[in-house]
Amino acid sequence: MKKRSHEKVIKSVETKKQELPKILSFWEKQKMFLFNLNQKLSDVCELVKAHCSFLEESQIHQITGFNKNCHSEHILEAISFIGSGFDILKQEMVCSNNKADEIINELKNMKKLFYSSKNSETLTSTYYNLNERIKWETPLLFSNIFHGFQTLFTTGDLFFSCNDTLTMITEQAQKAKQNYVIKNVEPKPNVLYCGTKLKEILESEGRPYYQLPRMIENILIYLYNKGCTTHGIFRETTNASIRDVEEIYHRMGVTDFEDLPPDVVANVFKKFLREMKEKVFPYDVSMYLLKEWQKGRAKTRTTSAEKRKIVLEGLKMMPPENVTLLRSILKLCSKIDSMSDINAMTNKNLAVCLAPTLMTVSEDATPRTLDLKTGGEIVGCIEIITFILIDYPHIYPNDVDVNVTRRSRRMSQRLVTCLAEGMNEEEEIYKGIEQIKKGTQEESDIAKSREETNPPLIPKPLLDDIRMGSPMLKETRQNKEKGTSLLKKRCFAVNLNLTQQDKKELLKENDIIQEKDVENSSTVNYDISNPPPVPPRRGNLKQKQSIYPNSSNLDIN
Repeated sequence: MKKRSHEKVIKSVETKKQELPKILSFWEKQKMFLFNLNQKLSDVCELVKAHCSFLEESQIHQITGFNKNCHSEHILEAISFIGSGFDILKQEMVCSNNKADEIINELKNMKKLFYSSKNSETLTSTYYNLNERIKWETPLLFSNIFHGFQTLFTTGDLFFSCNDTLTMITEQAQKAKQNYVIKNVEPKPNVLYCGTKLKEILESEGRPYYQLPRMIENILIYLYNKGCTTHGIFRETTNASIRDVEEIYHRMGVTDFEDLPPDVVANVFKKFLREMKEKVFPYDVSMYLLKEWQKGRAKTRTTSAEKRKIVLEGLKMMPPENVTLLRSILKLCSKIDSMSDINAMTNKNLAVCLAPTLMTVSEDATPRTLDLKTGGEIVGCIEIITFILIDYPHIYPNDVDVNVTRRSRRMSQRLVTCLAEGMNEEEEIYKGIEQIKKGTQEESDIAKSREETNPPLIPKPLLDDIRMGSPMLKETRQNKEKGTSLLKKRCFAVNLNLTQQDKKELLKENDIIQEKDVENSSTVNYDISNPPPVPPRRGNLKQKQSIYPNSSNLDIN
């Protein structure tokens, strides 16, 4: 038995000895990666510092475009900040490189120990301790690398998003460029984008049906990369007038949309969809969808699968080039909806903005006929487009962007967390909703019922003793009841916002009653030789004079 156990220990030691070179090779690769990364970061830091020194020596404020010294100072400060950020990142990578070097030395010592020591117990114990350390050192190595870049990105975002001067400089430059583009770019006579069918545009550009027109592709790529965080995208723009949007629309074939703000580009694209000779959903397809949707409304309940079937049947009836454009629009809207916490544009908001431009509800689909004849069908169009936007991952699962889906899922998890944290107040929330529905009258009834409290039950012997009390006690109790009722009347009058004259009459009435109570209490004579019986309570019951608030001290305003 001892011999067998000794053989097992030897095999175990040999196995660990064979695994050690693999672990050592892995950590040497990490050290080489960190070393090369530090070299690149050092080069970036030196490059940024050298350029910052050049700008400072050349007096950047004298260059055209920088009208004030403060502008140049903020530019230099921003470039210097970038260099400092990379310098901090380099220092963190150096720390990670030192940690990798330390682990490599431990592994090399362990490797030497395998060849120098013959004690199996010592080898096993040392290897176990080193292996346990590597279990947490390996993930921490990558975590430190990620943390360094996270710090760089977070501080950079905070610095540039809170720098109002840099934002102002950028906005002024973009505005000047936009005005120049609008005024100086001349349209070409052969532009075919205005009021043309999608198929005709593709034929003129020599593109197949599964591609987009050149400028429409540029617009969608630009909006997908830079427009999804714009607040209120696809709503009316404030950066350009209706006339500017009209001019850019008529020059779509030659306009560089990178020079324009995202909301302006979105409105130009929306105008293109609106003015198309045949919209994305042609008239026959739109009527089919509206008719089938209306049938679904008549049912008690329509499932998502049934609605999806209606939409898929409608898509089969559409021209293939229109389907290509629709898929690109849906992909863009999916990303916009995933960032609705930033841009305030959900699928429902997007449907409201895009439904009238995507669907055709009249054969004579001019804006005037759309308002007068088919306004009632717009609601159905919005419902259809909303469902298509929401159900997009099921309609075109191969087009879904994984990063967009991941962000949408993270937002949903945050929403669930917020709802879970608010479960304690769920009952109060529903009570408030019910009160709003019932109206003001029932709200007041609920408030009165809450104010009413059941008085505690008084023991019977104590109640009998009070009933056997003197007339003085009875009279005091009556006076208190009168004062309390009058005080309630007065408070009620103030809460009801009565006129000043009514309030003064109530206060005058209170003063008269109060004077009568004082006169009655002063004229009562008691027989000292025959005092009233004392109730069996702790201490003698002393009469407490009821004090009412004086009307002169009460603010009736």
